[in-house]
Amino acid sequence: MFDKLKDAMHQASGMAKAMKFDPSKFNDPVAEQIDWRTISRSSTNFKTHKLVTDGVNRAEFKPSLNVIFFSLIFIGVAVGFLIYWLPQELEQGLSFTVDGLMPFIFPLIFGGLGVIFLLKHSTPIVFDKLTGAFWKGKKEPDHHTNLSSMKNGAPLEEIHALQLLRRYNRKNSSSSSGSSSSRRGYYVYELNLVLKDGTRKHVLAHGGRGAMHDDASELAEFLGVPLWAVT
Repeated sequence: MFDKLKDAMHQASGMAKAMKFDPSKFNDPVAEQIDWRTISRSSTNFKTHKLVTDGVNRAEFKPSLNVIFFSLIFIGVAVGFLIYWLPQELEQGLSFTVDGLMPFIFPLIFGGLGVIFLLKHSTPIVFDKLTGAFWKGKKEPDHHTNLSSMKNGAPLEEIHALQLLRRYNRKNSSSSSGSSSSRRGYYVYELNLVLKDGTRKHVLAHGGRGAMHDDASELAEFLGVPLWAVT
């Protein structure tokens, strides 16, 4: 009952803030034109990225130590399991049947999840003044690329402001007795670009409040645009 009440209070608080929020406080007509709802459905409850910049020409979001550590745990457990079991299986004669390969399915899946998680959060998120471009992805745009038409890209000169939002993410978790579940949650912080025409481009989202605020402020200063934070 208490968890349900807390959940209802979080929802009511979020609705109240949305109703009270007035974008005119930013004293910019574009702020009154854009949508102030979150874009991402990210459910990560910890810091996944860190802004790295040379202070002059390039700023890039890179995976945090949390992501690397978490991924290496999965990969390490899988490798350790294989190191332990593989010599025994080879000594007994490895059988390429379902039963014979069954001991290796778990570590392969476990290690695969670690690799996927690391690759997912290692996708380059770059702001480059030399090329005049923002992009997300491993392929760097060249002078032939139409940045305006890219889903995950934009010309730096078209960036009007940065938008920082938060969303309360609810999740179900089992109680200590295992007989019931409680609903708990956390805030996810989302950073978006606001272009001069009022469209938004999603940059990233994660659960590290302080880190996201610091990175957003540093990026806004790097780009020379205002930060519109509603968190």
